[in-house]
Amino acid sequence: PRPLVSFNCHDIGHKSDVCPNKTSRCDKCGHDHNKDSDCELQPKCHSCGGSHVANSNDCPKRRIPPKRRTTHTATPPQENKTNKPAPTKGAPGPSQVILTTP
Repeated sequence: PRPLVSFNCHDIGHKSDVCPNKTSRCDKCGHDHNKDSDCELQPKCHSCGGSHVANSNDCPKRRIPPKRRTTHTATPPQENKTNKPAPTKGAPGPSQVILTTP
């Protein structure tokens, strides 16, 4: 995803329709002058100060770091896993009980 960028002032964090700046900035040089005029100045990004136009994909401020992917490791299958409760030590299991009749 791309960050919110105002094409009016070229600040990051809001869009043009809610831009608090009354004057627009040139997307090439970052100065406050008419965007419709052909700018003869050297490119300078308003966001980071780099030597590129404000809407360049090369701007480090416009990059959002990718979310870290978590790798899920598969758990090995349990051997002889049943729903039976584990036998307790000292107590005989059902097959070990000997019934005696009088």
